[in-house]
Amino acid sequence: IFIPLQLQITEQTSLAQESYLKNGAQKKVHIVVKNTPFQISLALSGNMFADSIIDFNVLTLEANLLYDSYDEKPVGFINTIPLDYSARIDHKDSSKCVLDVTIKILSSQHEDSLFKIRLRAIDPVSKQCFCEAATSPIQVISKPEVIKKMNQPKKKRTRDERVFDVLTQIEARLDKQQKTLDDLQRDSVSQKSIQNTDSCGDPLELAFKNLASALNNISQEERPHKIRHVLERNPKEFSMQLVEHMNTSDVPQFDQSFESSLELESFCKQLFDLS
Repeated sequence: IFIPLQLQITEQTSLAQESYLKNGAQKKVHIVVKNTPFQISLALSGNMFADSIIDFNVLTLEANLLYDSYDEKPVGFINTIPLDYSARIDHKDSSKCVLDVTIKILSSQHEDSLFKIRLRAIDPVSKQCFCEAATSPIQVISKPEVIKKMNQPKKKRTRDERVFDVLTQIEARLDKQQKTLDDLQRDSVSQKSIQNTDSCGDPLELAFKNLASALNNISQEERPHKIRHVLERNPKEFSMQLVEHMNTSDVPQFDQSFESSLELESFCKQLFDLS
C-alpha cells in the first residue's frame, strides 16, 4: 500500500511574531536576530511503503534560504553562506528532529525583504527528494532592541508640526525654482553677450560703436566739456592711438601726434564738431 511521505513543520521559534496581510490573507512573520540561533521542529508522517520505515536516520535534510516572494528566488551570496543549520534527531522517535538555524544576513540589507526556509528530505544515495516544506516568513533584525522601536506607538504630530513641515517643503521648492530662474537668466545674459560680440566682429568696430553710443547719451551742451576733460588727461597718448588705428586725409594734422592739449583740442573741434 502506497502512503505518501510528508514533511511537517510542527514548531518555528522566533524572538517575536507580527501579523500582516498578503494577497488578502492574514499571515504571521517571525522576527529573528542575525547570527542568533532559533529552532524549527520537524516531523515525518506517512511512509513510502507500509512494510518499510523511512525516517531521519535514513534521509538527509537540506535547507535553503529563499526570498518570501511569488517566485521563491534563492538568496544569493559570494563568500559567506547566508544560512547555517544542524539537525538533532529525537532519540525516542527518529521521525522527528529539531533544526538549529542561524541566518547571517539582515532584511535591511536586502531592501527589507522577508525570507523563508525551504526544507527537503533527500535520499543520500539517489539524491531523490521525497518530500519538502517551507517555513513561515522570516524577518531578520540586527539586535533585539529593534523590536522595541518597532512596537513603540508613533507619536501623534501636532497641527503646528504638520504646518511647519508643509511650509518647509514649500520653501525648498521655491528655493529650487529661484535657483533655476537665476541659472536661466545667467545663461540668457551670457548668450546675448556672445551674440553681441559675434555681430560686432572686429574689436575696434565694437569700441567705436560703444564710443558713438556714449556720445549719444551725452547732451549737446555737456558733450564739449566731457570730451575736453577726457582728452586733457593724456593728449599725446590719445592722438598716437588715433593715428595708429585710423587713416584719413580729410582731417588736418592727423598724420602726427599732438604735443599739447591746445593742438588736440583744435583737432577734436573738427573731428567731434565741438563749438
